[in-house]
Amino acid sequence: MKRRPGARGSLAATGRLALRLAKASASLSTNEQNTLLLVLLVFLLGLVVRYAG
Repeated sequence: MKRRPGARGSLAATGRLALRLAKASASLSTNEQNTLLLVLLVFLLGLVVRYAG
């Protein structure tokens, strides 16, 4: 499995984005938080598939 350059940078940026979203979501309702989590999970899954394949 060969790592492509930039994969680590993308994951770090995603982590920072997730932290920012977590802080922002503190004022959201539970339903909105679940929607945000679902979107974030799909995005992360897309990144994993992209860099693993």
